[in-house]
Amino acid sequence: MANIAQHVISKCGGAHFVANLLGLKPLEVYRWTYPRERGGRDGFVPARYQVRLLTLARGRGIDLRTDDFFGLDGLPPLMPAANDNPPSPAMSKLTRHRRASNSNQHSEKEGGAA
Repeated sequence: MANIAQHVISKCGGAHFVANLLGLKPLEVYRWTYPRERGGRDGFVPARYQVRLLTLARGRGIDLRTDDFFGLDGLPPLMPAANDNPPSPAMSKLTRHRRASNSNQHSEKEGGAA
C-alpha cells in the first residue's frame, strides 16, 4: 500500500467509483493520494468525506472500516492485553487487601441478616 488514500480508493473500487459516490470529480479523489507540494492531501482521505464514504460504501456491501482511514491494521495495540503484564508486587498486595476487605464486608452483612 503506497498510502492510506490509495488503499481506501482501491478498496472502494477506484477513484471514479468513489467520485461518483461522493459527487466529486475523479481528479479531486486522485488528489488525496498526492503530496501536499502537488496540491494533494499527503495520502489521507479528507475528514469531511470519511463518514460519508464509510456509510455509502457499507451500504453497497464494501467492507470499508474506520481502521482503513488511519492505517491501524499494522500498528501494535495501544493498550496491552490484560494478561500481558503481570501486576507489580505493590498492586498485587493492594488487590489482595481489597479482596479481603470486600470478603469481610460480605461476611458481616450475611451474619447480621441471619
